[in-house]
Amino acid sequence: MIDLRQIQADHKKWQDQNFPGWEPWECLVGAQEELGELCHAFLKGHQGIRGKNLDDEVFPDEARDAIGDTIVFLMGLCNAYGWDLENILETTWQDVSQRRWR
Repeated sequence: MIDLRQIQADHKKWQDQNFPGWEPWECLVGAQEELGELCHAFLKGHQGIRGKNLDDEVFPDEARDAIGDTIVFLMGLCNAYGWDLENILETTWQDVSQRRWR
């Protein structure tokens, strides 16, 4: 089991050391760029072009990388505002898991 709060604390130290003077909007734009990479992986995998296919190993590797990078950028945004990502995720999941669409 991972300790999301510890990862978030470690991330803040890493980000402050490696990107001094960073702005919160940079994390938001970075997350959006990574979502674009995830969409790109799905599109090319679906189309079966550029040597990619949804069943190939390349597709899931690229998709997982983009998902992880998106979360890391969102963690930076949370750090900028002092938000606890684990708490946000728990609270949101409690709400979403109670929704009944069928």
